Amino acid sequence: LDQRDGVLQVGFEGLQDLIEVQRASEPRRTGIQQVEEQAKELAKIPFDIVISSDLERSLQGARRHADFVGLDVKIDPQWRERNFGMHEGKPVTEIGFDQQDYKTLVKHFYDCDCPGGEYPPAFRNRISKALHQTSSQYDGKRVVVHTHGGVIMTAINILLNEKMEFANARPH
Repeated sequence: LDQRDGVLQVGFEGLQDLIEVQRASEPRRTGIQQVEEQAKELAKIPFDIVISSDLERSLQGARRHADFVGLDVKIDPQWRERNFGMHEGKPVTEIGFDQQDYKTLVKHFYDCDCPGGEYPPAFRNRISKALHQTSSQYDGKRVVVHTHGGVIMTAINILLNEKMEFANARPH
């Protein structure tokens, strides 16, 4: 958990070897610890609404956060991570990248027209719609959305009116 320039940044340490964004996977011990720490920190901010992607790893943090503050979690599948189709469950080295590191995974996120998956323009449109609907539906409320790295990067690109491309990627 990091707070810089008034922006709360929450992220998990550690890099998984596989592209596992749609599949349910067992949480790691460090991930469970981080969820607990993040929930305690987020509970210090008086949010009115807690929203989460429908993917379990996002829901886990949202539920813990909501428990601390006595709110219900509103589940919204629009906030789920991008679907990588046939690349799901594979290491990026198996799909044509030379190395398995964070930068390579982010580049894959931006550049991939993954067979059977969600194409970048469709993903960007979905996240744009989620931003607009959430803003309209909860106008005047303080909202926290528990979501995923690719969603966060794309939302930042949209809010800053940037192209969805690797050059505009940011740590999250």
